[in-house]
Amino acid sequence: MAESGGETQWIQGAVAGDKDSFCQLVMIYQKRAYSLAFRLLKDPGAAEDVAQEAFCRAWLSISRFVPERPFASWILRIVYRLAINRSRLSARQAHPTGALDGLKSKGPDDPERSAENRDTFHRLECALETMEEGARSMFLLHHMEGMSIRDIAAIVERPEGTVKTILFRTRKQLRLTLGLDGD
Repeated sequence: MAESGGETQWIQGAVAGDKDSFCQLVMIYQKRAYSLAFRLLKDPGAAEDVAQEAFCRAWLSISRFVPERPFASWILRIVYRLAINRSRLSARQAHPTGALDGLKSKGPDDPERSAENRDTFHRLECALETMEEGARSMFLLHHMEGMSIRDIAAIVERPEGTVKTILFRTRKQLRLTLGLDGD
């Protein structure tokens, strides 16, 4: 996603130390930051804390931001690192919760289909919980957040080819786990 002219000005202003410009950037990216943190942590309060901390850290280190690079990748990399660190410290993952709730169908009320969808989403969520943290994160970034391979590679600081390979293997493993591998 290319940055708009106004956004470019806000980035330049923020790098120059203008708090109002940085506040505009917060307004633009706060939903994406929270969404990423929530997808990784599955806890609304923790996601809010991580998103807020990410923006605080971004402001404190704005002088290290490279304006030629996308601001979105930079701020989301901070969110990603904070969320991963928090999740590693958190020993409580007793029951998985709705990382996929936002994907549920909003179509016509068909009780049979709704039950089937709930079962499918529950199985997918459980399968994702068993995956390695990095693979799960990349899958969520790509398939739930709609991020490009390039942006994911920037966030997780891995080569694009590695991200593609991990996503391919993750999808393959999910198909096998869910019994969807018909080819």
